[in-house]
Amino acid sequence: MDREVKAEYQVALQAKDMGGQLGGLASTTTINITLSDVNDNPPRFAKSKEVSTTISDWLMNEYERIIELLIGSSVVIDD
Repeated sequence: MDREVKAEYQVALQAKDMGGQLGGLASTTTINITLSDVNDNPPRFAKSKEVSTTISDWLMNEYERIIELLIGSSVVIDD
């Protein structure tokens, strides 16, 4: 069973006594099976992306954003 292919199954179960012979009793029920996902497959992306922003550029942008939120106006920090 593979959750990526099919996540839910229904199984009909029938139990009979006396080997199903005449005079025996029988009962049926339906069992619903729902599969959980396990991270067994790596993520797939439609196309590769290269990240050109360095960590220091990212940090400077974050500092500017935080200061902007605190003081309520736009700020540019020079290296």
